[in-house]
Amino acid sequence: MYVFDRKNPNRDFLETGLVAFLLVIASVLMNLFLTPAIGYFALIPYLALCVFLLWKLPEIQIERAVIIAVVFVAFKVAEPFIWRAIVGG
Repeated sequence: MYVFDRKNPNRDFLETGLVAFLLVIASVLMNLFLTPAIGYFALIPYLALCVFLLWKLPEIQIERAVIIAVVFVAFKVAEPFIWRAIVGG
């Protein structure tokens, strides 16, 4: 987020932390309830939520919010594979 939005005067640590906290809670709830029902299509509402939170809370421009959200969701998809490669499981 810092790379794409370092010149935004409205960026605040507490708002960034709030966005991260809300995304973690949303991820846990979606994994419990939504992913078993619709599989990886649960990433679509997660991506939309991520863009909305980045756009409204820290007031990042919508174009930058989309880029940050896509990178973040791509990392969330790749994260289990990266951990398996590191741990060797």
